[in-house]
Amino acid sequence: ARPQRHGLAVCLALTTMCTSLLLVYSSLGGQKERPPQQ
Repeated sequence: ARPQRHGLAVCLALTTMCTSLLLVYSSLGGQKERPPQQ
């Protein structure tokens, strides 16, 4: 029996980390690059 659960957990952790990093980066970048419209 291969440890598939461990691999799946690692995949999930990597995906979550990448997603959160992308969200934070895009959020900060958007706020920084956006000029004040008001």
